[in-house]
Amino acid sequence: MIQTRTVEVRVCPSELIATRPARPAVPDGAELTGNEAGLGWLAAVLAYTGLVEDRLNDAAAQC
Repeated sequence: MIQTRTVEVRVCPSELIATRPARPAVPDGAELTGNEAGLGWLAAVLAYTGLVEDRLNDAAAQC
């Protein structure tokens, strides 16, 4: 008789469960100036960063 046993073990990469640094604070007196294309790009990068951060937080919560 052959007997098989399957065991699933969830392993989270250390990079996923490591404490992430805090977001940089906006310093007093900070000003952003630029043209429409540059500010649009900056907004897209910030939105992308937020999405990635949310996905990392969701994935870490599954560990």
